[in-house]
Amino acid sequence: MLVVGLAIFSGMSEDAMSRSAAAYIEDLPRAVVVVHAGDSLWELAEGQHIEGASTRDIVECIQRENGLGPEALQPGQRIIVPVAG
Repeated sequence: MLVVGLAIFSGMSEDAMSRSAAAYIEDLPRAVVVVHAGDSLWELAEGQHIEGASTRDIVECIQRENGLGPEALQPGQRIIVPVAG
């Protein structure tokens, strides 16, 4: 509810806020993560705790960074993820 109020107050749409978060994520340092059995992009993104970015924003960044689509991750696969600075 508060986020909606801020979006209306600031005049930013949800899409604009998401683009802003995506730009912020792009500037963060990166780390290489080794995928374990049962890992998903969503779970890996949730584990990053990047303030001001939604899990969806982080998932999309990880997909872009690694050229990933909706396919499942494979154990042993190494992927690059943004990390909070």
